[in-house]
Amino acid sequence: MLKYKFTYFTFLFSLLIIFFSVIPLQISVVESYNFFSPDKLLHFLTYLAYTFSIYLSLLKEIDVKNPKLKSMFIAFFIGFSLELIQGFFLIHRSFEILDLFSNCAGILTFVLVTKTIKKVIA
Repeated sequence: MLKYKFTYFTFLFSLLIIFFSVIPLQISVVESYNFFSPDKLLHFLTYLAYTFSIYLSLLKEIDVKNPKLKSMFIAFFIGFSLELIQGFFLIHRSFEILDLFSNCAGILTFVLVTKTIKKVIA
């Protein structure tokens, strides 16, 4: 059986997030500043799942102190960094504050349900 399955999954998840954050979009994007658009829902769900995967990796396989806080910080750092890269270094993408808010909403939702998650995985 794979020894670090959560860590490998989290690493692959990170690569997918980075890949989809830097590639040119092949669809036409309508400038919409709606917090409840499908794009923002995708950001929310992605960072909810991403924070959960980081948490499982830190809790079950890497065994660090305070894995919840560290998983929140890592997920936020990755999301914020990717938004900055999109805004300053990619001509085919742009920084969107609502994307960052959606990412944070996913991370905070993880925080709100951590006690329930911890009971399920224990």
